[in-house]
Amino acid sequence: MAALPVGEVIAVVRCRVVRGVLMVLLLLLVVLGGQAISGCRTGIKVSVERDPRVFTLFAGIAAVAHRDEAAALGSEALRQQVKQATADWAAGSISVFDHFSADLHREPDVIAGILDAGPPPDFSWLSPYGSGVSTGLAALWKDIEPLYEATLRGEPPESSTLAAMAPDTIRAALNYIGLETSPYGQWRIVTDPLAEPGFSSSHADTTTRTAWIIAGPSSATQVEAVAREAFRLLLSDDQYFYRLEATGALDRFRPCFEWAGAFRPWRGHSLAQYVRENLAHALAIRVSKPTEPQARLDAAWNDGLVLAPAFYEELEALDKSGAGVDIEPLLEAADVAAMLKERAEVGQWRLLVWDESRYLDAYGGERDSDGRYHYYKDVYHEGVFL
Repeated sequence: MAALPVGEVIAVVRCRVVRGVLMVLLLLLVVLGGQAISGCRTGIKVSVERDPRVFTLFAGIAAVAHRDEAAALGSEALRQQVKQATADWAAGSISVFDHFSADLHREPDVIAGILDAGPPPDFSWLSPYGSGVSTGLAALWKDIEPLYEATLRGEPPESSTLAAMAPDTIRAALNYIGLETSPYGQWRIVTDPLAEPGFSSSHADTTTRTAWIIAGPSSATQVEAVAREAFRLLLSDDQYFYRLEATGALDRFRPCFEWAGAFRPWRGHSLAQYVRENLAHALAIRVSKPTEPQARLDAAWNDGLVLAPAFYEELEALDKSGAGVDIEPLLEAADVAAMLKERAEVGQWRLLVWDESRYLDAYGGERDSDGRYHYYKDVYHEGVFL
């Protein structure tokens, strides 16, 4: 076979190279197209970081917290450094953090709301009550900035662990409730060494489509906390539960909501929020797969989330059957009455008892020999509680 002229050889090679490039581009388009079709679950942006606004707020909370409250916060050494840095402050000059301290457990989303503030040193905030908070944050920042910089230099290992697990956790949450796309373009998870282990809070910035999650320092429940806040954000995105409440679909949960609200008043805002909170806890425990899920359900129960165990049982049954999660049928199927009765019969109802007569006297509770109330006999029985 006669050799081709050099010019024709080059033309053939060019043709083959072009064909190869086109094939590669075509494959890329197929792959990218497949990702687009399957939603953004494979391409969501998830970061784990520190934030000076969150750190400064928790420093303010640590500065005003009483000894017993401070013990529940994060790093003991860091708390002491904050106390030393603010030792010369007049009590009134940091009183702006008092309501945040009170809201730490009652209204955790108020904590995440600090992410609407601007960066240091001014912390400018457009919130109606933001100017006073901005002033307090700015004044405190002058004394605790070196502490914050030190935490950045000594980044703890749990952040890298969480950073490795967080994207899969967010994707698992999306997948579990059948969302093809994330309503948020980016998920930013802020860990803070001054927060209480297990603490979590979330905030959605709809302008930038950013989901903010604040998580306490490393603990056995850190991943569960991230999953819980992811579900809380996802379940509140379209006001679904408020519509269910308006139609009466949540009415059978109202006795639980009213009863729990008497002991945990910060959960008493609306029936829709209470049911959503219970479901978010159950979903998070299901997705994060803790080694002892019952212990996590008991912790939710102790915190007044008395619906969470029943929701978890229903989720477990759905998983075994291979059926997808459909929220409204799930809520209808959850046998809350049976679960409450079972716990009452074995005495687990007492897990919710607080020795505070200002709450319990309203129920005419009786005292045990050790001085504790056993009010469930008065509150829960057929035809009264549910």
